[in-house]
This record gives sequence, structure tokens and C-alpha cells, in this order.
Amino acid sequence: MNMNEMISIFVFFNNNNNSMSNEEKKRIFFGAIQANKVTTQTTSEQQQQQDEDQQDDQQQQQPEFLPFSRFTKESQERHGKALEDFERKKRSKHVILPTDDALVKMKLRELSEPIILFGERPDERRARLKDICIDRNIANANPLAILKREGEEEKEEGEAFLTEGSQDLKLARLHIAEYSIKAASLRIKRAKLEKEKEAVVLAANKDILDPEKWQKTELEIEITEEKERYKQFTMASSEMGDERQLSVAVFSPLDSGVVATSSWSGVSKIWKLSDSSIECTNIMVDQPNPIAVFDSTIHTDSVNRVAFHPMGRHLATSCSDRSWRLFDIETKQTLLDQEGHGGAVFGIAFQQDGSLLASGATDQLVRLWDMRSGRPIHYFRGHAKQVISVDWSPNGYHVASSSEDNTVIVWDIRKKEKLHQILAHSSIVSCVKFQHSPNHSAASFLATSSFDNTVRLWSPIDFSPVSILQGHSSKVTSVDFSLDNSKLVSSSFDKTWKVWSK
Repeated sequence: MNMNEMISIFVFFNNNNNSMSNEEKKRIFFGAIQANKVTTQTTSEQQQQQDEDQQDDQQQQQPEFLPFSRFTKESQERHGKALEDFERKKRSKHVILPTDDALVKMKLRELSEPIILFGERPDERRARLKDICIDRNIANANPLAILKREGEEEKEEGEAFLTEGSQDLKLARLHIAEYSIKAASLRIKRAKLEKEKEAVVLAANKDILDPEKWQKTELEIEITEEKERYKQFTMASSEMGDERQLSVAVFSPLDSGVVATSSWSGVSKIWKLSDSSIECTNIMVDQPNPIAVFDSTIHTDSVNRVAFHPMGRHLATSCSDRSWRLFDIETKQTLLDQEGHGGAVFGIAFQQDGSLLASGATDQLVRLWDMRSGRPIHYFRGHAKQVISVDWSPNGYHVASSSEDNTVIVWDIRKKEKLHQILAHSSIVSCVKFQHSPNHSAASFLATSSFDNTVRLWSPIDFSPVSILQGHSSKVTSVDFSLDNSKLVSSSFDKTWKVWSK
């Protein structure tokens, strides 16, 4: 090999060193290389080689994914199906379905689905509608016509039920306003004094580390004493009231020794209790001389309850014609014919101040009315069935309602919400009554009567059970506290009324 051939080989390797691939760099050549066989690459060929090298580098840099195995794919499918089933169950809980088969068919027709399949039962049709609603993401399966009607009813409920009043009604409202302002101011003043006394005791207890040495407040002392007293209540007297079932038995608001009863025979009676032996004597029977008689054509259905205004001049009545009315006892005139409920009105009661009235009806609502302006100020919804009885606490801001759903609910009108729900009885709760004006306004015990043949007492604050009074052999229709809270009276379908005391 001469010098010229060696120079040619050296120049060739220097010019092509950068363009050679890794495989080409690793090649080892043996033997002589003829100069005439070596040709230099053109510039275009070098550029093409560089582009190919860059593409190879990019392909080497990109990650390479291996396909999933058959078991992995099956696991993914099971996981996806489980998630889908979970989402369907989650959506199914929020779907509102009609229970009426006619409404189910109406909704299926509305969704352009067959309303009846061969051999399909109503429950299967309802389940099919539920699946369709889940697939189409429909939350409410009620027909649009029903939803539109419900919306109109809610709109009507939101409207104020006002009637055009007379001049006599205006004067009555003014008198009620004057009375209620004075009564409310006295009640608030009394409540402030009670709070101040409690604050002094609570402040003194902060310095005492041992809770057993804490001084009790007047409220706690009164509740403890009243609990012990009511636990000792037993039947003191039992009297046959009439030949038919008794509907109501109440104490006189002025005398704890007088009881009034009424029965299904249409006869009302007044009974006098002697202080020594609590013996009963009938002092008025069958045809007493009434103080006032109101026109029987005013109500178009049966009258269910009556309630005296604290001022003593006005009387309110609830009726099955979906209304309640206000009467003036002195002038014997009907002052107000108030509508507003969607069903028969049963419970009716005045607040202790006389400014508010509560009514309960078969529409499951408890409505509050302002006697000074005539406006409905609020309504409570919480019972599952019709409301039968309502009553006000002496503190002025708690209302209790009893219902056919076997419960009693205590409402707080300050917060406009349910304060406590009592699973009171095993049957219909026919009557609910708060204790009359205790020494402490917050220490008012609650009494309930029920169709389970019992009368029960509940403590204030937490409404825990205190005592169960058993003695009636049939449904108990009413319960009431005496003026001094020393006795209870109850009436029943067993035609008797009973007095309970210590």
C-alpha cells in the first residue's frame, strides 16, 4: 500500500465519522481497501442520513407500552361495571317515583315508552319507569301536569289569606293589640328577671371546681320538684260523664274545682269538685241557659274545637269546612271568617299574650296567625298525618302540636323551626296541653292523651317522659291542667272522666 492510498483512506474516515451509525462504527475491516472503490457521499445523501438518525433516536426515546393481559382487561371491566352500578344506585335514591299506577302510566306515555308490557305487573311497571328515569337522568318521575298543579298549589299557599274586615273587626284588633302589648311586656320583664337570677348562680358556679357542689338555679330546682310531684300522680276520682262517649273534659280557667264535659250525645255538663274528698256533683245538665248563641249557619260543617281569647271577650272556633272563625261574645257577632288550610281545621289555641293564634288541620300544617293584623305569619310542616291538637307554652314562643302519626312536635317560633319531636304514644295523640303559668316560664311541663288509653307527662327543656297515667279502658280524647297545676282531668270513649292528683 503506497502513500496515496493511505491518505485517501484517512480522508474518507474523517469526513464520514459523524454520519456513521453505531453499527457502522463498530465494524472492523480486514485487508486492504482499494482507493478506486471508495466514493465520497454527496451533501444530500449526508442530510438524508442525518434525518434518518434523528428519527431513530426519537423512536428510541418514545416509551413502548405492552398490551394488557386478559386477566387485567377482565378486572378493568369488572371495576367499570361496579362503578356504573354504584352510580345507578346513587341516582336511584334521588328519583321520586309516583305510587299510583295511573300516574306511572301517564309518565311512561309522556316519555314515549310503552305503558304496558305483556304480563307486566304494576310493581314491575314502576321498576321499569325507575330504570328509564335513571338512564335519562330524570330526578322527578311525576307527570309534568301533576308537577305544574303542585307548583300552583304551593304558590297559593304562599299567598296571604286575607278577608275584608268590618269596623267591628278593626276595633277588636285594636283592643287585642292593646292587651297583647301589656301582656307581652310583663312576660318579657319576668323572663329578664329569671335570666338575671340564673346568671348570678352560673357566675358563682364558675369558681367551684367540683360539679357536685354547684348551686342549682331556680329553674333546675323547680323542674326537679315538679318531676317528683308528677311521678306521684294517681287516679283521685272517676265519674261516669254521659251515656255516650265523652269528647272533652276541661278545668275552669278561674276555678280549679270546676270541670266542664261534653259528649257525643250533644249534652254539656259542669261538675263541682269538693276540696276534701274530690266528690263530684252535677250542677248543670242537659239544657243550661247559654250566655250567647251564635248563628248555626255560619259554619258549613261540624265545629271541632273552641278557644277563648285571654282577654275574655272573644271566642275562636275551628271547623271541618277548612276555616276558623272569631266571635264577639258581648255583641254575638261573627268578626272574622278565616280560610287558609287545605283540610278540616281541628286544633286551635291562643298565645298567652293574645297576639297570636295557632291552628292545625288535616293538611298536616300548623299555621300561625297575627290577631292584630290578620296576616298569616308562618306555617310549620313536619307531621306525616293530620294535626289534631295545638297548644302554646307560657313562655310565648313554643307551640306544641299532636298528630295522627302518634307524635308530638314542639315548634320554636323565634327560629321558625322544629325544636323537638316526641315519639309520644303508640296510637293517635288526641290532645296536647302545656302546664299553666308555672313559677318559671321555662318550666312548663307537657301533658298528652292518646288513643292508646293513656295520659303521659313530659318534662320541659329535654321533653323526657315523666309519668304514665293508666286507668281508662278506651281511647282518651282530652287532657287538661287545673289552674293551680295540682290536678289533671281526662275524658275517654269509656264514657268517664277522671281526675289525677298527688
